[in-house]
Amino acid sequence: MGVFWYVTGYLGEAIHLLAGPFIIIIGLYSSYKFLQNQEKVLRPIISLSLIGILGFALETIGWRTGYPYGQFNYTNILIPQAFGTPIPIAMAWICVIVTSRALVTRIGDTLFDKPIKKGIHVILVGLFAMLFDIILEPAAISLGYWYWDGGSPPLTNYITWFGAGIFFAFLIPPSNNAKESPNDVILIHIYTAQLLYFVLIIWLYM
Repeated sequence: MGVFWYVTGYLGEAIHLLAGPFIIIIGLYSSYKFLQNQEKVLRPIISLSLIGILGFALETIGWRTGYPYGQFNYTNILIPQAFGTPIPIAMAWICVIVTSRALVTRIGDTLFDKPIKKGIHVILVGLFAMLFDIILEPAAISLGYWYWDGGSPPLTNYITWFGAGIFFAFLIPPSNNAKESPNDVILIHIYTAQLLYFVLIIWLYM
């Protein structure tokens, strides 16, 4: 539907106003499906909150100082914003981590019929988070969400995503009965659907 709206111009300029709230909704829904897999929700809620807060802080420091991502700037498309940083970015970080984590969990349950060891698990989450950003960057630039001073992201951007993905993955507890959980299936769908959307946007703007 997102691609349809951009191609047809059906929503006009409203598509820009809806981008930020839509990211927030996806982040909240991903959090909800993740929490449904938890027996106790207090620690997971704290963990997700930390990811959102730290992710937002990392982005704010990043665009203001150029470290550790590289020098970039947000436009005014993604709203609402605080300190010049889009608040939806905090929810985007949560979404990327919980969906990447669900994907890694399902890979372990399906290929190895057992959970992947914690150390390998968090590294794989970091890799899937970095893959997400590799596909996201050209699409987000085409959509005008942010821009890089050098025109394209430097290697440090992807290294940061990999490292942050590993660190954030350490913060969240494992799901219960992930192999049979329909919630993880939905989280995996959210991850892959967004990647498909970004690929289509890149193709349309080529």
